[in-house]
Amino acid sequence: MRKPNRRLLVVALHDDWQGIARLPRELSRAGFAVGALCLPSAFLAQTRYVDQFYLLKNRHPPDRLWLRALVQSVQDWQPQLLIPGDDPAVLFFHQVLRGATGGEPDDVPDLVLRILRSSLPDARRLDATINKCAMQETAARLGLRTPPQRVTGECSEALSFFAEHGGQPVVLKQPLGWAGHTVEVCRDEEQLRTSFNLLRRLPFVRLPFVEENPETLPRRRRRGTARATANLIIQRFVAGRAAVFAAVAWKGELLAGYSLLKKPAPAPARGPSSVVRVREHPEMAATAAAFIAAVKFTGFVEFDFIVEARTGAACLLECNARPSPMSSLGSLTGVDLSRALFAKVRERRRQPTSLKTGTLIALFPQEWHRDPLSPLWRGAHHDVPWDDPGLLRALV
Repeated sequence: MRKPNRRLLVVALHDDWQGIARLPRELSRAGFAVGALCLPSAFLAQTRYVDQFYLLKNRHPPDRLWLRALVQSVQDWQPQLLIPGDDPAVLFFHQVLRGATGGEPDDVPDLVLRILRSSLPDARRLDATINKCAMQETAARLGLRTPPQRVTGECSEALSFFAEHGGQPVVLKQPLGWAGHTVEVCRDEEQLRTSFNLLRRLPFVRLPFVEENPETLPRRRRRGTARATANLIIQRFVAGRAAVFAAVAWKGELLAGYSLLKKPAPAPARGPSSVVRVREHPEMAATAAAFIAAVKFTGFVEFDFIVEARTGAACLLECNARPSPMSSLGSLTGVDLSRALFAKVRERRRQPTSLKTGTLIALFPQEWHRDPLSPLWRGAHHDVPWDDPGLLRALV
């Protein structure tokens, strides 16, 4: 009998993403063998829970070097799944696959393409997991609760949308982006005009293997090239509590997940709180399950919500097609995402779990960096990697 493959390869293109460095511990404890492709300076490179590292020595490696490193590490490690460790890695995976299906198969071996396809949503639905416009369109088609929105490249249309919604606050976004860097909340017309012009002037996210002018590329690469749209998304601002649904899926099936509500920081606050409370929220779980099924998602995923202050309804804002910084909180939430994935790939029966509703968790080092004397530390479980001293030193 063939021995099941329990190897995973985590890929992180940037070195400043802290959350992904916490996941190998949970994956290892679940039973996986963990490989990692990253920069030596990455937080991921500091954890002791990686079995095999593939480190790029170039501080700013070009796209082609990343592709070569991916091919070499996959051929050597031969993982069952690839896990994108950050949003740039998600875009990188998508563009590698699109490049191959668009006419570059000689650059990407069949083994790598097969594992990529196993690790990503259905190829026809890739956009819905990275492009905010396509995500909202998919959510609307499924009848999921989302903020009213419009996609436009004209400031006059944005102003019309603002007026149609009674001059209430709106949110402007670029279709691609992360960490809130391409998002602006606008409370009046003047602020809307300023933010619209600012976001239009900001460079739009450049995808790996994407050029501004595909005509400058050799013919064999053009078909694998996509251009980031210059349109912006304008959404009605939803008042309420920020929340996250962290989940893991397999071929369109939601395996496990949990809802976390972000606790507001008391005044005077030094930035947004990094303290969350475990909650059971059926609408968030049902929304995630419907979206995952629609795009046939595999792997770790994070959904961002606003829980409306007046009704308690969950309004879907974004889908992040990679592990959440909170995907490693299984021991504190009572639902272990890594163990759920391991049980699925090994075709084992999952042990029943019980959500630890009400548990308060202070994310480390985020809350400590925000305010070392934060009163929110009291009564919260501290998410400190005491058993991973190398990573702990890097985080502080």
